Amino acid sequence: IVSEAQARMAKTRSTPVVSSPSPVAPAPVRSAKSPDMVDLRNEVAEMRQLLQVLVAESPGGNLPSQFVPYYRALVARGVSRTMAAELVSATVKDSDANIMRNPRVFAERLKIEIQKRITVTDGIRTRPDSGTCHTVALIGATGVGKTTNLAKLAASFAVQQRARVGLITTDTYRVAAPEQLRIYANIIGLPMRVADSPEELTNGLKEFADYDLVLIDTAGGSQFNHEQTAELQRMLQTTALDEVMLVLSANTQVDELRAALENFGCLKPTSLLFSKLDETRSYGALFEVVAEAKLPLSYFSTGQNVPDDIELATPARVAKLVLSDANLLLLDEPT
Repeated sequence: IVSEAQARMAKTRSTPVVSSPSPVAPAPVRSAKSPDMVDLRNEVAEMRQLLQVLVAESPGGNLPSQFVPYYRALVARGVSRTMAAELVSATVKDSDANIMRNPRVFAERLKIEIQKRITVTDGIRTRPDSGTCHTVALIGATGVGKTTNLAKLAASFAVQQRARVGLITTDTYRVAAPEQLRIYANIIGLPMRVADSPEELTNGLKEFADYDLVLIDTAGGSQFNHEQTAELQRMLQTTALDEVMLVLSANTQVDELRAALENFGCLKPTSLLFSKLDETRSYGALFEVVAEAKLPLSYFSTGQNVPDDIELATPARVAKLVLSDANLLLLDEPT
């Protein structure tokens, strides 16, 4: 089916306009970017994905039976059927079937396929020798852990890297929200400012202009509250930020993660920080969303302890999260 559709698409692209002596106008050649061609391409892509799923799930299909458990294990870990089929198909493609029957070889190849779809930032990069201040804002829905993770980052840079760090909060919606960050700031020994307007945010950044790093906490809200997101957008667009981290919770369903990405997309996030990795054992949704979003990962938050429970995100760590406890392999390599 896919081959026939591709042949029709190729024929449509290559059909020349033939001059005719008759008064009947020749049929126009459809552009590769025409709506019909775009629809046909989408149909071909959907059929290919469907066939990959059918092959993976059908007994006696082209996928050798010994590879089917890997597909099922990925689905059980929260990876969609389409993505699981794509991963297994890419793993066995152009490979010696006899070699791939070795479970460890297959698992290592599968690990590589997962890592190919993940990009990372290697964390916040301050520039202490340049004399310029690095500004980072954390955005996200209510309850995902923005304030706690901002405190972790602040403590890490201030205590471990001896950087000069300033804190600003624009969260004046929640009762006592500024006080929560103020407690962290007092414990770590950092200055903090509250910004209730774009002008106050600008003034706060000017006050910390000679610091190495400024971390900005923002008000959370429902990913469906477009008015609140627009208000936050007006607040942040008054200044040029170096980074905008979208904080997402790892224990959230994939559809809700997609909704958060769509709603907060207007704020132009530069990376993703996943929190609450300790509150789930199914990391397929995390991998799926990162692979779809084409945004790099920055950090993983693995608990409530400040500043210990935060780590740099790496492709190898994502692969281990997806594959571990799924009867796929036990990774002995360090994360």
